[in-house]
Amino acid sequence: MSNNVNVSIPTYLALASHKNIVGCKLSHGNVSVHIQLASLAPTHNFHVFSGLGQQLFPILCGGCHGAIDGLAGVFPKSIVHLFNTSWDFIYKEEKVGERKERLDYVMNLQLLVSRAEGFVEAEGVIGNKYAVGKEIFGGEGVKEGEFEGRPPLQGGLSDAEYAPWSEGVLVDMRKLEASL
Repeated sequence: MSNNVNVSIPTYLALASHKNIVGCKLSHGNVSVHIQLASLAPTHNFHVFSGLGQQLFPILCGGCHGAIDGLAGVFPKSIVHLFNTSWDFIYKEEKVGERKERLDYVMNLQLLVSRAEGFVEAEGVIGNKYAVGKEIFGGEGVKEGEFEGRPPLQGGLSDAEYAPWSEGVLVDMRKLEASL
């Protein structure tokens, strides 16, 4: 279900068989649907993506292809790092002891992204747009109200509304992004 529309797995599979349809982005939390589609899609040309970065590692393990995620607009290097690290963990052969260490690292990255995704869920497109202005452009020349939504998305986020996020879960994401 996404935007109150529930598309059934058989419908997705019928669409997947069309030569001009190469994939889908599922922006709901039902990982089971992601994995079933990735496993059952009748062509190799059909790719399943999530719209939620907090699902990235689990859905990659289930055969999906990645995430098209709002948080990547704010912390692009961090989301790419999670993708690459997850992909390497899933497909790279290594010694058992090294594998456990790498799993711990991937799981910690996934936890960090999952916590930061709470911001995207709570503040939506407008909050994400505001965060891009603050995080990517450093807030330089960013005026309060400048990052307001376009119709039908109305309103904006204030510095006071952003402060708890900026001083909370986004601190670790900012550190990770700066380290990459």
